[in-house]
Amino acid sequence: MSIPLQPEATTRVNFHDRLVALIAIIIGRRMERQRIGKFCRRLETWSERYPPADADMAKRYRNAVCSVSRRCRSQQGCLLRSLSTAAACRISRRSVTWCTGFTDRPFRAHAWVEANGIPIGEPDAVRRYTITRTSSERKDTQ
Repeated sequence: MSIPLQPEATTRVNFHDRLVALIAIIIGRRMERQRIGKFCRRLETWSERYPPADADMAKRYRNAVCSVSRRCRSQQGCLLRSLSTAAACRISRRSVTWCTGFTDRPFRAHAWVEANGIPIGEPDAVRRYTITRTSSERKDTQ
């Protein structure tokens, strides 16, 4: 599952975000070993329980996850990267929309997170993907 042909770029990350990213990667690794239905239910619960993260927070945690983990930076790391980003936002009591989808020319599968309907840190090609699974975003009524 992946789109980019080059690894993700790394950025400097403060200690707090680095610690959150390390914990989130541990959670993400456990989740990626589960059946998709089980971790999707967990992501749904997070979306229902916590308000949506803004794009800046989601991007910050995505960058932190990529900076801490070589696997999350790699072409094959999109599932772990997206689950870990969602977990990092959850640690901060926020949620993102987790998505997975595919394109058939050429066939590629990919997993990513969105904040307010915007794919975070992904190329524009993701918008043309057929979404196969998503966690819904909480609708605040305040």
